[in-house]
Amino acid sequence: MAAEGPQDRNWRKPRFVLKTKGVITRALDEGVLFQDVRNYDALIKAFLPRMLTDDQIRDAPEGVYCWILRETEGERHVYAMKVISEQEIGSLHNFLFVLTSDRSVPLTFEEKFINAAEVIAAGELRIRNHNEEREILWNLQSGSFMEPIFGIKSLALIKPRTYKTAEQLAMEIADKLKRRDELVEIVSGYLPGHFAAVDLPPVMEPFRNTGVSTYVGAVSHALGGEPFLHGDPIITSANNMEMLRALLSSDTPKRKDHGGWRRSAAGRKSAIFFHPTPLSHRTHRARKTRLCRGKKNTCRAHRR
Repeated sequence: MAAEGPQDRNWRKPRFVLKTKGVITRALDEGVLFQDVRNYDALIKAFLPRMLTDDQIRDAPEGVYCWILRETEGERHVYAMKVISEQEIGSLHNFLFVLTSDRSVPLTFEEKFINAAEVIAAGELRIRNHNEEREILWNLQSGSFMEPIFGIKSLALIKPRTYKTAEQLAMEIADKLKRRDELVEIVSGYLPGHFAAVDLPPVMEPFRNTGVSTYVGAVSHALGGEPFLHGDPIITSANNMEMLRALLSSDTPKRKDHGGWRRSAAGRKSAIFFHPTPLSHRTHRARKTRLCRGKKNTCRAHRR
């Protein structure tokens, strides 16, 4: 829901524009790690025609989509973009916000999310066809826009550092559940299908401080419903891969240079990637260190 009062207008600020690092985009015959964006205007121009709005979403082909419900000047519209890569390039919720904003505004980090409170809700949508039956489910999973609504802190806002009591957390969780039910009712009027609810983790007994942070984190995540984007890997088509290569810089890392393999809880292999500090950053850091040492030595000499 939108914040009240002009002073809270920018209470939700997405933390990034594109998740271009640390996740591999998988094509049929290779895995590509895209490093950065070459031209944001070209990126917007490429993805804007792919945007689905309102009734277009009801007829969308099967796949996983990211969506936002946004209210601007008293009018509400839901926007969705199909996820074409595991990096969510072009479909991140904050990028959908940029696409549905005035594109004449420069994409500066400070200005692009000035109207973030206009986003009522955001999440993922999954459309599947099973035996001529169409299954449509959606959730409220969005770190950019829903984390401030569903996020729970285990520490009380007092000093010294103090954990909240079980009663305080129970009241806060009940309030978050009520807020989620309100959002589900609102979104149901704009999206086809049903909210993919999951059970909240059972209350910890005994309620110890050491596990409170993990517990409230699990509750916060469960409030958003069943996640869709981290199940089966999303394979990027040849056409989409060609488009992404044209828009983004990329490089195909060797597995052995990035930490090898690890096995997930589901038993599947996944690569571990370590990104060393770029040479330019290391050079700058070393130069800065030498300058600082030089200043210290000069100050010591003056004191003597």
